[in-house]
Amino acid sequence: MKRSLALSSLALLSLAFVCMGAARAADPAPAPNAGAAKKVDWEHMSFDQRKKLMKTSVYPELKKAFQAADPKRFKTFTCATCHGAGATDGKFKMANPALPKLPLDHAGMTALEQKKPEIFKFMETVVKPKVAELIGVAEWAPQNPKGFGCYTCHTVEQAK
Repeated sequence: MKRSLALSSLALLSLAFVCMGAARAADPAPAPNAGAAKKVDWEHMSFDQRKKLMKTSVYPELKKAFQAADPKRFKTFTCATCHGAGATDGKFKMANPALPKLPLDHAGMTALEQKKPEIFKFMETVVKPKVAELIGVAEWAPQNPKGFGCYTCHTVEQAK
């Protein structure tokens, strides 16, 4: 009985490592007890609280992710990469008009995905879910239009 329980525990642990992915398994230090993690309430946080969260959690995670995705393009990754020049004095606007503009329609997004598949996939599968997780907001979905998504950071391109 004890042996089958130990084997079951080992199997669950192995499955957890597989689900976390190779990048998470290779992290140099284990994460603190997940149950001890604080719930983030982005909507009700003050500017200073949001700034602290961005500096201590979001920025370091995104810097690693962007530099891993394209070390040359994102060799220099700062707050201004996403927030623009106003990042240093707190006078920035999100969505950031300095970031690439995105189409609003499905056909336009499909065309963008075909034109730039690597960055599209990176933004969709790494950036969007990671930022949503770190700021404690659900990802955007048709059923959740207030969630964190592309247009939280990017503005809409003007119709041609």
